[in-house]
Amino acid sequence: MTTHKPIQFGTSGHRGIIGESFTIAQVIAIAHAVADMLLETKSSPKLIVGYDPRTGNDPKRANGSFTHAVTKTLASRGVQVLFCKTYTATPVISWAIQHLELDGGLILTASHNPPNYNGIKFNPANGAPAPSDVTDQLQIRANQHLQHPEAQINNKLAIQIINPIPEFAKALLQSLSKINSTPNRQISVTIDAKHGTAASVWKELLPHLPIITSTIIHEDSRSDFGNISTNPTDYSQLTDLISAHTDISIAHDPDSDRHAILDEMGNPLTPEEICALLAEYALQKGLPLTGLVTTLASSGLIKAAAKKHHLAYTETPVGFKHIAPELEKACHNHEIAFGVESSGGFSTSFHTLEKCGFLPAVMLILYLSEITTPLSELRNQLYDGYENHHFGEISHAFNPSHKETIITSCQTATSESLQPFFSQPIETLDQRDGLKIIFTSTDWALIRLSGTEPIARIYAESNTETITSKLIKELQNWISG
Repeated sequence: MTTHKPIQFGTSGHRGIIGESFTIAQVIAIAHAVADMLLETKSSPKLIVGYDPRTGNDPKRANGSFTHAVTKTLASRGVQVLFCKTYTATPVISWAIQHLELDGGLILTASHNPPNYNGIKFNPANGAPAPSDVTDQLQIRANQHLQHPEAQINNKLAIQIINPIPEFAKALLQSLSKINSTPNRQISVTIDAKHGTAASVWKELLPHLPIITSTIIHEDSRSDFGNISTNPTDYSQLTDLISAHTDISIAHDPDSDRHAILDEMGNPLTPEEICALLAEYALQKGLPLTGLVTTLASSGLIKAAAKKHHLAYTETPVGFKHIAPELEKACHNHEIAFGVESSGGFSTSFHTLEKCGFLPAVMLILYLSEITTPLSELRNQLYDGYENHHFGEISHAFNPSHKETIITSCQTATSESLQPFFSQPIETLDQRDGLKIIFTSTDWALIRLSGTEPIARIYAESNTETITSKLIKELQNWISG
């Protein structure tokens, strides 16, 4: 009997190295688990399947591909399948789930992970990332199917081919019409699609925006992503954008749910800075913005912006699945809330409940078209009303055999046991997601483990770069010790 590595759902679905910890057998088992769950409440559920250009994600669904495995399995179980005609961005799938009133969607992507990784994630009927109680259930069921695979799969339903990209772009522009933007100038834009799913969406958006020139680089979809960094917030790798010197430059990850934005000088704005700028823009336009939502791994700039504008502030564990319920609540109350992650995730209560790399970029394009102030100066002006927030993040590789020890150390740490490693007095700990150390000065440091790689994400923030770097080093020393 063939043994398979167990399926494990992390912050956003199950991911792994193709052929090792991400296999056809696992994809089939997950598809069965999703069918099990949906068929409990619907006699003929309807699901959309999307995918990015990673190896095994074949638009033609050739035998042996992940796209063939997932669609054939779902159809064999009596699930109506809408299959995307081409590589399709995650926010497009999220929008389509709601717009077409589907029972959910499956997306084959490993987000910003390297090209030797793939993944699969489920979004339920509201289009948001599946909450933990759903992914916990799927994980249990999928592993049961993995241990006891079905002997044969026979197609019962035809698979419908669709292309939701044009309608998504139209809906995004329509949702932003509430801003009532009045352009005073046309701006120049450069977009790095990183050989993923972004180019097809931007080709629909650009003709309808106040743009004088636009360039899309790394446009064609490639399974190796051109051997460039797939993480848009890995700013040092955005060399082509840094040298572009257009009014605004934009980058995405392969499934386009994240964003990075550079000013006309080639300097990056953090996702939190972008969110704070867009909050001020929304309030200037008279929109009923009532709250900002972020995670415990994001800059305190969001908390400061909420305080300045008398908005509700919510801090969640990492993962947009924790932010989505707050956006949904605001939508239900006919209010507007913004949600942002330091990793480049952003959405609003009037868009999708999944992070969208296009939304903040389009909003900022509209903002810039109304004013003569360049983006670099707009960012500088932002800090006239806030204290300095120097946010830092690194990836710390560790021996995979040490993972459980690190997890246990984070869960059992106390202020007293940690204090000898740090030069500042510790005020409190937040252990909801990894280990966040909050100091009496309001500086903080955080360690979280990646769900897919033997890497610890280490974050810190203070009012100077020197102190931030010191906090990161001190937390590294604690891990090594």
